Amino acid sequence: MTLRPLQPVEHNIRKVAIAGLGGRGIPLALMFLNRGFYVIGLETDERNLAMLQSQSNQLDCESMKALQAAIASERLTLTKDYKDLRQVDAIIVCISAQLDEEGQPDSTNLMIAGDHLSRNLVEGQLVVLEGTVYPGFTKEVFAPLLAQSDLMTEEQYYVGYSPELSKSPSTSKTEATKIISAMSEAGLKRVEELYSCIFSPIRKVTSPSAAEMIKLLESNSRLVHTLFMNEMASVCEKMELNIWEIAEATASSLAENPYIFKPLQAGIEAGNSGQAIETSFLRWKLEQYREKSELIEQAVVLNRKAPQYIADKTIERLRQFSLNGSVEDACVLVYGVANKKDTADYIDSASIKIMQELEDRGIRVLYHDPYIKNITISHRYYESENLTEQLLRRMDAVIIAVDHSELPLATLMEHSSYVYDALNVTKGWKGKLLIDRYGAEQYVTAYDWNWHRLDDFYDFS
Repeated sequence: MTLRPLQPVEHNIRKVAIAGLGGRGIPLALMFLNRGFYVIGLETDERNLAMLQSQSNQLDCESMKALQAAIASERLTLTKDYKDLRQVDAIIVCISAQLDEEGQPDSTNLMIAGDHLSRNLVEGQLVVLEGTVYPGFTKEVFAPLLAQSDLMTEEQYYVGYSPELSKSPSTSKTEATKIISAMSEAGLKRVEELYSCIFSPIRKVTSPSAAEMIKLLESNSRLVHTLFMNEMASVCEKMELNIWEIAEATASSLAENPYIFKPLQAGIEAGNSGQAIETSFLRWKLEQYREKSELIEQAVVLNRKAPQYIADKTIERLRQFSLNGSVEDACVLVYGVANKKDTADYIDSASIKIMQELEDRGIRVLYHDPYIKNITISHRYYESENLTEQLLRRMDAVIIAVDHSELPLATLMEHSSYVYDALNVTKGWKGKLLIDRYGAEQYVTAYDWNWHRLDDFYDFS
């Protein structure tokens, strides 16, 4: 990825800070850089900051290479000091509230960020929160926290909220509707001025609380649909049908009325962190009004089934490979541990749940992710493996859990003996290996798409 030459910025906002350089912050930073802005990236996690500042090839992804190029050109400055944000026109806070051990919203990280910002605001500055929060957080918590500033009054700066896009944006101007809101009309104009440089179209809503609820509504409606598709995938497997074929055909036959059916992706998406957190936020907020959604409550029960199901099916196949039915010495590679495509965020990732399920049953698990160099799961440290032919030939199974843009599908298919495809990325692929696809109880060979006996490929004598 090559950054565009610096171009004049034809608006008042010329320098932007991104607080939080994770899966949301990095793409935003690159988008602003490509539109001619100077960007300051704030990262308070010293290990992450050191990795971003390192000139070594820490991660094999285009975004990291683009960041290094921006740093070298002095258009991007990385810092851990909130005082450095005093020199920018706008600050976008890409930090989300989390869940505590009891599943309640925990906004500690945002409270810390807000406190630091309140002590470093300058007149005319715009602060936009883009993290995942519950409805009312910006108005009831974040804005009052900034208002504690001894430097100026609320009328001297602007506060807005804009929910993140459901899919990671590209680094160029994105043709995707960007929802924006602010605490005042003047602030809303500033937020529009900022985001219109990188998004089109812009959709303004009446309040930050409305924008916060939009994100939860979108995510939870997707969750319910995905869980329904997962249930149908299980049914289709038992009937020896292919859920992907059926969903695509259903969608095409109803294309003139997209509200009737949307073939949202089945598979492990429902177990990922964004939906888990946003579902918990919605449930918590409903409880404040002594309300609950029966549909969401049932979805919560079903939410963790897909990762467990994928682990079960993989182990079932491994037992078939084994002469004595044991999986004691089996080794499985999971491709992708991020909780969303093309991001470096792995909090509550469904891939990690699959890894935990396999580890709990005595299977050795490795992973590869071009965006995530290392992870810790239940106090166990993992490093991303180099994806070599030798590694793939050693694996008893490869699980494709995230469809990163850089997914080396040809390499995986050429050198693996068995692949479990959780996302239907192997559709149409033919190769001399076993492939199980979520929602399609079959495996394919170099010869055709029909069932074959395992001893077509393995000598059990």
